[in-house]
Amino acid sequence: MKLMERVKETLRVKCYSLRTEKSYCYWIRFFIRFHRMRPPATILKNARSKLNQIRPICIKNVRSRILFL
Repeated sequence: MKLMERVKETLRVKCYSLRTEKSYCYWIRFFIRFHRMRPPATILKNARSKLNQIRPICIKNVRSRILFL
């Protein structure tokens, strides 16, 4: 099963709204494309180091998406 299918299935099992599902899928796709399809372990190492450069409100959003993965 592909990543996005697993994400959608998990969100539906947890009874998230359709709008939340779309938002999470959008940010996950954006995150993966931004990091040029690198392996997740590499992406997460780089993301943790860059979190210090982001505004606090964005950090909350990014962390929730990363933790969901």
